[in-house]
Amino acid sequence: VGLFAIFGILRFRTDPIPIKEMAYLFVSIAISIINALSFDFFFTHQVLIANVIVWIILALMEQMMYHKKDASMLMVYDRISLLASNRKPELIDDIVKRTGLKVNSVKVKQFDLLKETADIIVYFTP
Repeated sequence: VGLFAIFGILRFRTDPIPIKEMAYLFVSIAISIINALSFDFFFTHQVLIANVIVWIILALMEQMMYHKKDASMLMVYDRISLLASNRKPELIDDIVKRTGLKVNSVKVKQFDLLKETADIIVYFTP
């Protein structure tokens, strides 16, 4: 019940906390509760081994989840003629020349034909 109260206070009284940081907060609170309650039943080395296993699993999960993701960026693009589906390689080459990013793909979000611009999402490898 105390954990729900803590997370409720964090949720409504502070700026939004990213999911990753909230997960680390929850794991550290859970490990400290387990450590506090387990010294009556287990030896110190068993508790230490359990803590190391939890942190190794957490590190491996983070490595798998966040290691190979592409980053994305919203851009206002001014050459509408390159937005045709048959000119996608030219579009990517133009963005690479202008930004120097290693662009993987591009998605058109919105056109503005009066201003001759488009909002595009560029997916790139950081």
